[in-house]
Amino acid sequence: MRPPPGDLALCGLIFLWTFKPPPSRKTLCRALTAPQRLSSATDSKRKSDRPLSSSMAPNARSSWRGMASGWPAPWTCFHKMINRLTIPVLTTWKAADFLPEDHPLYVGRPGAVGQRGANFSQQNADWILCIGARLDLGQTAYNHQNFAPRARKIMVDVDPAEIEKMQTPIQVPIACDAGDFLREFIRQHSQTAPKDYSQWLQQCKGWHQKYPVVLPEYWKEEDYVNDYVLISVLSDELTGQDLVVPGSSGACSERTMQAIRITAGLRVFNSQGLGSMGFGVPAAIGGCLASGGRRTICIEGDGGFMMNIQELETVRRLQLPIKFFVLNNGGYGSIMATQKSHFAGHYVGCTPASGLTLPDIPSVAESFGIPTDRILNHSTIREKVRHVLQSKGPVVCEVRVYQDQPTVPRVVSTQKEDGSIVSSPMEDMWPFLERHEFHNNMGNRPRS
Repeated sequence: MRPPPGDLALCGLIFLWTFKPPPSRKTLCRALTAPQRLSSATDSKRKSDRPLSSSMAPNARSSWRGMASGWPAPWTCFHKMINRLTIPVLTTWKAADFLPEDHPLYVGRPGAVGQRGANFSQQNADWILCIGARLDLGQTAYNHQNFAPRARKIMVDVDPAEIEKMQTPIQVPIACDAGDFLREFIRQHSQTAPKDYSQWLQQCKGWHQKYPVVLPEYWKEEDYVNDYVLISVLSDELTGQDLVVPGSSGACSERTMQAIRITAGLRVFNSQGLGSMGFGVPAAIGGCLASGGRRTICIEGDGGFMMNIQELETVRRLQLPIKFFVLNNGGYGSIMATQKSHFAGHYVGCTPASGLTLPDIPSVAESFGIPTDRILNHSTIREKVRHVLQSKGPVVCEVRVYQDQPTVPRVVSTQKEDGSIVSSPMEDMWPFLERHEFHNNMGNRPRS
């Protein structure tokens, strides 16, 4: 569906949160000591026609400090703001659990490895508010200049250096604690009648529904399990009482965060900014204990799983209800993909043939006294997943996946003659759409 013509351009409202401690109360919020700065942001928002919101931080509900006693929690403020503005909402990986999939304002998760419809929404924006985010390389697809190029950008961060590092114009920079900003933003909007953004919301919802991550043909695989099918089945079986802990990087992280459908109450604890192999096992232990013993689902790669294998004894001793789904692709998948794409397939230290071998995962888990299972294909995948989830205590389930399965959709990079690597625009994800369909979605709008 082609975006409406004329000056009806997309607006974005992006809430991207961080864990940085807030500054002292004396230096807290430029938005409060200089209200005109915030007024500039709100005034420009009123002039836009198609706003959109996105969020990014796992524990904003409980980990924000520096807020005066009695102030509403940032989590509450976030929901109050989007409900008042009735605008579409995007979430990033660090805040995937801020809104459930069926929330009326939710329209996806953008990024270099993201969802095509969400990227169309973000990249068509004419107004974006980023709160507490550093806009990392994954969010901007390694290209600051092309991040929402049509948008007037308002960036709020407690650390001015995070704003100053941006290599794209930030029209309204605000050094401020996110909780304070949200509270003041709501106050200034309290007497403002909301605009009707229903047409824009319908457009964003249309993109989100038209370009799903998990495609029907993925189910046709017979010899292996497609990662995306596994995440889709898990999404069907998880409840609002569960905790999901993806591994640090690669398929277990990227495909989980692309494809998972969030249920209200479901929590996601991830490590997207670090990419440290071995994150999954200890993070699942910590998350399970910190949540009071929630059923914890850890999706980890075979390589990362082996990095902290000794902690399975802790899992066994405490009988933690952690269900490990270990993706066995026969090596280090991300390293294989990089060496295939940029080094002509000269594999070193990432496959059995190139010098890397990994032990039999169920045998290792059984040596610790932990029950195991295997999922080899799609024929019984739902029954197997359900059995693992319903089992008491810990379980390690090996999932045989295809070694060369690509992560899609994604932004791709090409190597120039001088050896430098450049990324394609994040709205133009691989596999590429037919050019007429792509241009129709982008509306051929001029850049700001």
